[in-house]
Amino acid sequence: MEFVNLQPLQTDYKVKEGQELRYSFTQHSSVGNTGEFEIEDPCILEFKEKIVDYKLKIDESVGEIRPAGGDEARATFIFVAKKKGRTKLKIKQLFRGTVMEEWVMKVVVE
Repeated sequence: MEFVNLQPLQTDYKVKEGQELRYSFTQHSSVGNTGEFEIEDPCILEFKEKIVDYKLKIDESVGEIRPAGGDEARATFIFVAKKKGRTKLKIKQLFRGTVMEEWVMKVVVE
């Protein structure tokens, strides 16, 4: 079953039971760029995991792929539609603990 990419400006989603929903954002923890979420009803929509892909570069002097320096990354929250119903998912983009942007997405599981 294919997954659904959540977008900040799209507020309504219809998904099937068992379907994954993903939200990706830039994370740079050392400077304070992070993200968090709240699920209104975790019985309907469940958090599965967070994947963090760190930015890499090719070190030409040794021909290896290495971290680009620092901890800049692309983070992805993965959620699973557990049972039929309606819920809301709130995504927050934070900078040094302060909410800079916030989106509320309505999710209907069919």
